[in-house]
Amino acid sequence: MFSQLFGNYLVEKEIITAEDYKAAIEQQMAVRVKLGTIAIADGLLTEEEVESINKMQMQYDMRFGDIAIDKEFLTAEQVDGLLKKQGNPYMQFIQVLMESSKMTATVLEKTLAAFQKEKGFSDDDMEALKNDNLDALVPIFAFSAKPYVTDLASLVVRNINRFITRDFYIGKIKHADSLDYRYLAGQKTVGKDTICLALAENEDDDAFALMASNFSGIAHEKTGEDAIDAISEFINVNSGLFASELSKKEIHMDMEPVFAYKDQTVKGDFYILPIYIENHKVNLIISVNAEMDMGQIPFTFTTNVNKVYEAKPDSMGTVLV
Repeated sequence: MFSQLFGNYLVEKEIITAEDYKAAIEQQMAVRVKLGTIAIADGLLTEEEVESINKMQMQYDMRFGDIAIDKEFLTAEQVDGLLKKQGNPYMQFIQVLMESSKMTATVLEKTLAAFQKEKGFSDDDMEALKNDNLDALVPIFAFSAKPYVTDLASLVVRNINRFITRDFYIGKIKHADSLDYRYLAGQKTVGKDTICLALAENEDDDAFALMASNFSGIAHEKTGEDAIDAISEFINVNSGLFASELSKKEIHMDMEPVFAYKDQTVKGDFYILPIYIENHKVNLIISVNAEMDMGQIPFTFTTNVNKVYEAKPDSMGTVLV
């Protein structure tokens, strides 16, 4: 996330061009490969074992390396070795940036100090940024005294990093009572508390299609309902993980069916966390124990019409058990 925040800052200050920033991000994304890919290349895991761990990430709020250790696919020492081969994302970005933009080390040092001061980051915040420590970073941007809000934001951001893309950053969370949107997909979890989690695309953008393509691995049309369906599935994954985590604390929650709306306004008492995914904006919506009006007319998915054939009176029927 440091690369995106600092890179956009450099563009705003006209220290580098938007083209320089885009090139640096593309090169950095190409450098760091997945742990599973490295493990297969090193002969530590098979493709089937990597796929098994990837599926478990959908079930548990854990990183690939943590699952590999917990399930005894790899040792802690082996995972540490894989992480070192991935490289430090901060150093990767700085190296690419200096090579592509001809920025000197002196200019870089002064610009980093100005960036830290203007954004109000502490030394610990900067350290978390440089190491892509999302658990430490999200509370800086998404702090809320209301229960569950920051925890849910952290969960969603971690899963965007795991399942969608590393090329993203977040803005500051804000309190809201209404939001116009183009597309919205969400889900309620009910029990002792009522929690609503949703993603909304409120601009003429292709953020939902981009997220859906990265999440499912299948290209989606900008306005296609399959993209909304994939986003609904992503929301369901997060709601399920959150409900499972609460159940460990003996707080039992039930998940209602996912819902979707198009071209309406959400009203109520909720928080908005802006998320910029490959420079396309979506809004994460979180509400806790609040009356929410998501829209008047739900989005309906087209279904295949089943053709029913009339059977002849003398036809013999069969039953398949």
